[in-house]
Amino acid sequence: MCFAHAGGSAASFSALSSALPPDTELWATQLPGRFVRYREPALTGLPELVAQIADALRSAADPDVPMALLGQSFGGLLAAEVARQLEPDRPALALVVLSASPPHLLRPFPAISREQVPDLLLRTDEGAKEVLACAELRDVVLDTVWADIELMRQVPDAERPALRCPVHAIVGSSDSTIGAAEMAQWQQYTESVFTLDELPAPHLIASAHAAGLSDTVTELLRSDRARCRNNHPARQTEGQ
Repeated sequence: MCFAHAGGSAASFSALSSALPPDTELWATQLPGRFVRYREPALTGLPELVAQIADALRSAADPDVPMALLGQSFGGLLAAEVARQLEPDRPALALVVLSASPPHLLRPFPAISREQVPDLLLRTDEGAKEVLACAELRDVVLDTVWADIELMRQVPDAERPALRCPVHAIVGSSDSTIGAAEMAQWQQYTESVFTLDELPAPHLIASAHAAGLSDTVTELLRSDRARCRNNHPARQTEGQ
């Protein structure tokens, strides 16, 4: 299950979906009040949004099929909150965070006015200049990014137990907004395995370097599945 960056959508992962191997199915969240769901009221409270996503995953996902959560930038924070909500009854196979600051580095998160959003977009999204130049898209995108930033500001301040699942942090080598040193601090959010990888990509890795990301994530999740099988071997039938 994938979670997009602030202002992003499920379509942000279309290139990654095409690059993944046939035995891996990609699902992506499309938040209410945004893009194709623009007619629905947007949720402005992070706890309510996280609870709805977790409930939807419990209902829709096959409990016998391993499920990993992958979030890009703001989506990494959202994915981490959903992973926490799913534990302990439906723990994720792994949490994969792309170009996302760990929550403690965002506290206190400064208030950002709508007028500051264009500059933020131009620093993090290579396609932002074209979008901002389009009168039909500009206001929609700015409103969406601002709403996502307001959700980001609601990440709880209190320290909480580490996640049970592995955490895999991936950063782009040409990302000017976050580096490997910051991404390495995701290690404190798991009691399991932690890995840190760097790919030749800008901030939005999923669209800019889909093939390389697919290879990296596929190998990481393959190792996680093997580790899970070793830790929880299938029960032997009586008489064996």
